[in-house]
Amino acid sequence: MPRGVTRTILSRTEEMHRLLLSEGCVAVEKARRALGVSRMQARYVLSRLHAEGRAVPVAVGRAALWCRDGEAAALILGELADEARRLLCGLRFATPSRLLKLISRDEKASRTFSEYIPLSPKAAAAVSFLNAILQLILGQPAMHSGATPVYLVPPCRGVKFKSWR
Repeated sequence: MPRGVTRTILSRTEEMHRLLLSEGCVAVEKARRALGVSRMQARYVLSRLHAEGRAVPVAVGRAALWCRDGEAAALILGELADEARRLLCGLRFATPSRLLKLISRDEKASRTFSEYIPLSPKAAAAVSFLNAILQLILGQPAMHSGATPVYLVPPCRGVKFKSWR
């Protein structure tokens, strides 16, 4: 077991930094696939970048996004919030699992969200991630149905719908 930082770790760190500069933000899974390493090795490389001040971790629910800076993190969270708002328009109530179903049915939203979370209804991290997004755009839940938070969706303003005629 090496005691210091090896050349392999340094090259992975530089490769990850280039990925962050080009993508803005990445999930650990995307970093793992890009480097071809295990999840723990990807987290280690990302934490090294954070220690060096070249990456910022952003916790969203139980998922973590790693961004090149705070501006990139705000941009990505804003993009995700806008997509969620678009999908929720016209609903009265929303839950994280309902939002997940809406995302799965919408091609644009599916592409956007699948970069950061698995779109499986059984993935607890996805439900937790979407709960954090709902809290970001709608505030605290209006009530809880068992353990499921239920959010009140305000009416959409300034949104024009296409006529079906």
